[in-house]
Amino acid sequence: MMLALLVGAALLVAPPADTIPGTAWTVDDWRIVEATVRRAAAARVDTLSPGRALATVGRMLVGTPYAPGTLEGRGPERLVVNLRVLDCVTFVDNALALTRFARRDGVAALADPAAARARYEKYLRALRYREGRLDGYASRLHYYSDFLAEQERAGHLRVLGDELGAMLDRRPIDFLTRNAATIPALADPATRVRVAAAERALTDGPGRRWIPKGWLPFVERRLEDGDILAMVSNVPGLDVVHVGIAVREADGRVYLLNAPLVGQSVHVSELPLDQHLRARGSQAGVIVARLDTRW
Repeated sequence: MMLALLVGAALLVAPPADTIPGTAWTVDDWRIVEATVRRAAAARVDTLSPGRALATVGRMLVGTPYAPGTLEGRGPERLVVNLRVLDCVTFVDNALALTRFARRDGVAALADPAAARARYEKYLRALRYREGRLDGYASRLHYYSDFLAEQERAGHLRVLGDELGAMLDRRPIDFLTRNAATIPALADPATRVRVAAAERALTDGPGRRWIPKGWLPFVERRLEDGDILAMVSNVPGLDVVHVGIAVREADGRVYLLNAPLVGQSVHVSELPLDQHLRARGSQAGVIVARLDTRW
């Protein structure tokens, strides 16, 4: 789904030794979740709009080191809980899960760590896997447009279209199967068939609504804090090449809060969004999604 796939699946992040026995967690991961939920409660994110809450929580992750391929482990597919290092996708999905936990469960839920970890895992599965069910590599929402469509069907967000004058992208999606030889999980024929079916569904579906980057100066005023931004790819067969969160800074401009390769940690882009994208030839434009009020 992201640029990390372009360099193959060999970039794996090994878990540290301080795991919490019988769980997918490390002590450090739990401490990060616990501390962030407490900070979010102090910031009263339960009183903010979902988008502003997401932007607030996302800023709390600024400085977290970047690492590619954090979901691409060896062996059977498993739920990865890793807030110690983030790539662009895991930054956004952990920010979403933390926001949901802080708004729905709050500090009180931290009193039962095992139950709190189980709840957080449930939120992550709902973000990463089709219908929230982990059923092997093929059940993961590898393409970001598939993730957005899944969350839109669940009523969690809305992809903005007509209100931004969005164009329709109907290009075929087949990046994973086209590069199957570099992806160990696709050596399994049954998995490859399932992934190909998901690609066909995306290709044959209603298409993806996106804003060319040259239009951003004209639609920027309609963007809001906490809008999810998915950068449309120029790579054949790939829908989205990078993701982040919109934040409006003191100068009134919209910037990109993201986990970029350049900079090596979560940060806010140095340039406003339109200028940021203009400098990146691999990014044609942006898909904009906004959280539902129930998030």
